Amino acid sequence: MTVLLALAVGACASPQARDGDHAFAKADLESSSHVPPGSAHYDPTTGECSGDSVQLMSREEYESLVAGWKTPADCDDVARSRVPDSTGYPALFARLGKSGSAQVLVRLEGDGTVESARTICASDSGFADAAEETAKSIRYQPAMCDRKAVRSAFLLPLSYAP
Repeated sequence: MTVLLALAVGACASPQARDGDHAFAKADLESSSHVPPGSAHYDPTTGECSGDSVQLMSREEYESLVAGWKTPADCDDVARSRVPDSTGYPALFARLGKSGSAQVLVRLEGDGTVESARTICASDSGFADAAEETAKSIRYQPAMCDRKAVRSAFLLPLSYAP
């Protein structure tokens, strides 16, 4: 079973890998511009999820959750520094060999702790809880603005494959 991760940070550019990125073989950090075909993906400009994915949050709710959390475009991006050994792949879907994806809105405090993780879109609602638990269990390094850690909101796409 594999879980693929990508970070898309507020208004910032694509993330930079930090120390410890190769310690976990089950997860790969991808460019936020790469969204696999058929993946659950939220478009903040339209407020809609892609294709057949289930939308679990309204545009209004998304906008209220990111208000005050975005970092300026000139900030360094959030990066994962450790991914857990267990990724929370839904047991039923693993037994069935079912692939899926979800996109989670993560709000990260300036000290790198997760304030909240909420699934916006999922290929199946059964992946929503697993995606939130995975997002919460990742250790992050916060975004930096003018050499100061800042709180930020970003979208975390997760793809699950048996």
